[in-house]
Formats: sequence, C-alpha cells, structure tokens
Amino acid sequence: MLGFINLALLVFTVPLSFIHALFRYGLEFREMPQTVGSRQFTNLAKAQLREFNEYPHNLERRYVAVPRRIRDW
Repeated sequence: MLGFINLALLVFTVPLSFIHALFRYGLEFREMPQTVGSRQFTNLAKAQLREFNEYPHNLERRYVAVPRRIRDW
C-alpha cells in the first residue's frame, strides 16, 4: 500500500526537485560558468582523502588528478 502511495507522489517529487535545483544553481551558473565542475578541497577534505599510512607516491598520484590551481593552494 505504501509503495503505491510512494509511486504516486514520485510523479510530483521528481519534477519539483529538478525545478528547485534549477532555480538554486541556475543564477550561479549564469553568473560564473567557469565554476561549474571545478573542485575545491579544504585542508580537512585533503586529510580525509588521505588513507592511513598511505605512501607519498600514491598521494601525489591522487593530487595530480585534481586541477593545478587547487593543488597549488
């Protein structure tokens, strides 16, 4: 029974979620298109990405995969 209610509400939920995302990020995309897809890591995120006892060459290989501008930060 709850599955059918969930499917009935899904018809409204998915389009509303799409519209919400469109309005939320649409202006940012229009104003600064260069920020779309750019990754920025904080020092905390870098620490969380690093595995316990990770070898330095593995860490360097992973940092090479991110854009140069972020690596230099």
